Amino acid sequence: MEVIKSLDLKDGSVLEICHDSNPESPREWDNLGVMAVFHNRYDFGDKVEFTSNDFGSWDEMEAGIKKRYKPIAILPIYMYDHSGITINTTGYSCQFDSGQIGFIFTTQKKLDEMGLTINNDESWPEFVQRMEKYLVGEVETMDQYVSGEVYGFVIKDQYGNQTDSCWGFYGDDPKVNGILDHVDQDNIKNLDDL
Repeated sequence: MEVIKSLDLKDGSVLEICHDSNPESPREWDNLGVMAVFHNRYDFGDKVEFTSNDFGSWDEMEAGIKKRYKPIAILPIYMYDHSGITINTTGYSCQFDSGQIGFIFTTQKKLDEMGLTINNDESWPEFVQRMEKYLVGEVETMDQYVSGEVYGFVIKDQYGNQTDSCWGFYGDDPKVNGILDHVDQDNIKNLDDL
């Protein structure tokens, strides 16, 4: 267990923030998007009813997805693979180590399952833009997973005995990823050290 940061607590305990060495894939959760990812070495998307071999290009695949699934929103997924991997929906400047690996899209069926509808004060383009933001968020969470940015914490008493722990916090900022929601912040000697 790799300790990233160790903070002293006022009661004599220690809060250790660690890398989560066995995180759950965010594609196991209820997701708004369908992540269709195709790569020879990595398999981290959703199961879909087509393969990249069914299409001659990314444009053909996008057209096929639009014809078959009639997505409300669809975005490309790109990967940069150099001493680790990272993914996004906007692409990377390095042409050699990066490229498109698939799409993320959502359908009316997925929206119905998640209970998402257009707001009364929202235009259709605004609604689509909001759905795209959800999809970008899912890709960002998946990026944290594939790039190893998943954390947990352990609290040890003054004798080194573990008294509490929790895992599966996505993103490297404990002030944002939820870790601080699970510990007594008033007990942390110097919260500014985070």
